[in-house]
Amino acid sequence: MNTYAIDFETYYDDTIGFEANGNCGYVEHPDFNAYMVSVSGSDGFRWTGHPSKLNWSMFDGQRCLAHNASFDEAVYNRHFHTGTGPAEWHCTADLAAFSGYPRSLAGVMQQKYGKTRDKSIRDKMKGINPEVSANDPVNLAYAQEDADDCLRIWTDLSAQWPLIERRLSYLTRWMGWYGMDVDQPYVAECRAKLEAQITEIETAIPWATTAKLASPIAIAEYLTGLGIPAPKSRAKTSEDFARWLEEYADKAPVVKQISSLSSLRRTASTFNILASRTREDGSFPYSKLYCGAHTGRWSGAGGFNMENMNREDSFGTNLRRAFIPRPGMKFIIVDYSQIEPRVAAWRTGETELLEMCRTMSPYAAWGILTNRIGDLKAFDKARKTPGSDEAKLYSCLKEESLSLIYGVGHVKHQGSLRRFGMDIDLGEAKRRVDNFRSARPLLRQCWREKENAFRRALGSDLYAPQLPSGRHLHYWDPRQEQVEEKGELRVQMVADTLKGGDRKKRGDATKKIYGAYLFQNEIQAISRDAFAERTLAVCDALPDTRLCMTAHDEDVFECPVNAAEDRVRDVRHLLTIPPDWMPGVPLDVSIEIADYYKK
Repeated sequence: MNTYAIDFETYYDDTIGFEANGNCGYVEHPDFNAYMVSVSGSDGFRWTGHPSKLNWSMFDGQRCLAHNASFDEAVYNRHFHTGTGPAEWHCTADLAAFSGYPRSLAGVMQQKYGKTRDKSIRDKMKGINPEVSANDPVNLAYAQEDADDCLRIWTDLSAQWPLIERRLSYLTRWMGWYGMDVDQPYVAECRAKLEAQITEIETAIPWATTAKLASPIAIAEYLTGLGIPAPKSRAKTSEDFARWLEEYADKAPVVKQISSLSSLRRTASTFNILASRTREDGSFPYSKLYCGAHTGRWSGAGGFNMENMNREDSFGTNLRRAFIPRPGMKFIIVDYSQIEPRVAAWRTGETELLEMCRTMSPYAAWGILTNRIGDLKAFDKARKTPGSDEAKLYSCLKEESLSLIYGVGHVKHQGSLRRFGMDIDLGEAKRRVDNFRSARPLLRQCWREKENAFRRALGSDLYAPQLPSGRHLHYWDPRQEQVEEKGELRVQMVADTLKGGDRKKRGDATKKIYGAYLFQNEIQAISRDAFAERTLAVCDALPDTRLCMTAHDEDVFECPVNAAEDRVRDVRHLLTIPPDWMPGVPLDVSIEIADYYKK
């Protein structure tokens, strides 16, 4: 089998392109124009020119690559597929991310090979007549170099990319292309409702015609006229602003309205994107990034984040409610129950806690082990009453099991408990954290072991601990740096979780390293691997049950209405079988049949 890297150059401007239309909307746009394609093959074949002049049947039964296959493979499938087609398609951007390098072609070429690519050439093609671009020698050379680099990345890195991860890469693309159906009347209703609220707020602001609506000067002048002091901050997370609202919101309601205006507009924008990108068949295609996070978990992309949809109503609308199964189908929504605390107990060797998780949640097990729960049946019944002592205790146990295992300190712990309605002082928060750590000696030992292993790697190019699945995490350039904390300089271990140290902005990928942080990454990565493997098992075993999307530890499947009850049993069974490399871990799921996406 030969391997061919394929790269399309396509016309784009402000009205047609990724940003305006999303991936599938761009490829399916009536004015879409792929005017150049470049090919680089393992057999030495190199070619750049107009797609109409290429013999597309040469790829039948071969392996094809693209750096961003979610686009190039979609272009091929929609516009140039002939014959039987390639036997395989792979994405070298996904391969780069799996290997700990930047996703972008320029990024991986720089960090892997020290080669600088001028990607501004692509930017200069924006809005240019395709005939002009296609005959520019600079553009022709640029396109061929893209294909050559794509093939080089595959040649050098693919041997370390296991089959299961290649399948997950493809599944990520497939989910996005398949998409989810949209309740279009509901979306129209939500858009109208949000627009009405925005208009109502804008027209109620006295200075709407003379200054920016959120102008601090205009707000201060308005409040001065009312004899009210201006808030020091209007940030949603500001405690000062919360206190200001308690005292003055009734006297100056417009200030609270302005604070909600940006959220209103963001919500409206999301529904507008949903409406504009919904296809004629009623489905909404989307994009996700395979290995978008350091731990290997997926992340949102393409201007619509499927990973982070609000669970609660927002301004009288619910985004999740907009997604519905296709006609004749039902959703099966399944979420792993407390997978991280279960995996953590397995990795630390806390066998008693792990064994108890076979019959109860890790939160309840931890409550029993620390003598805070006696009668579990009575506790479970009582905790369902909001504000009860049992409900507060359950929140404490959950917080301990999900955050204190990762080394969260007493200040953050205090803040977390406040969100559950428990106002404790810092002294009490510290006592609780200290007690937790004292009660989990095997956990603290695991933290130390992780930290010591990293310390031994200081000064090397890469620290890459292997996970039980065989996959590796990447900590590039492990080193010590002087950092300032609370006005004092101290030496801190740091590393880059992405080769080169940048993600969205400079420094994002440079992390302070300590044992609990390494442990957290490991547990989340193992949880991801188990979730991914078992999700593939469902896809393999149940061909009539299609995976519409994933979000963190949650799957949304779509199956025929008359098979839904049986498929719930099948999905539950398949997802609760631990992987061979994670024997003995009791997995559990919550699962339901639904007519729309909900939590």
